[in-house]
Amino acid sequence: MFLAYFYDSKINKSVMYPIYNMELRNRYFPESTYQIKEFEGINQIKYGYQDEENDAVLIYKKI
Repeated sequence: MFLAYFYDSKINKSVMYPIYNMELRNRYFPESTYQIKEFEGINQIKYGYQDEENDAVLIYKKI
């Protein structure tokens, strides 16, 4: 199940967006229950980020 879309997989936006906070995220979704898949932005749009930064999705997997 798709849980979240990260517009930048490298920076910590945990103050504004709690889903970016790994410690908080692991409290609700143990690390063994989800995967983070990185990819280039849609149509390779970088939204002004540096080239090495990618978008990502958080995917929940039932154990």
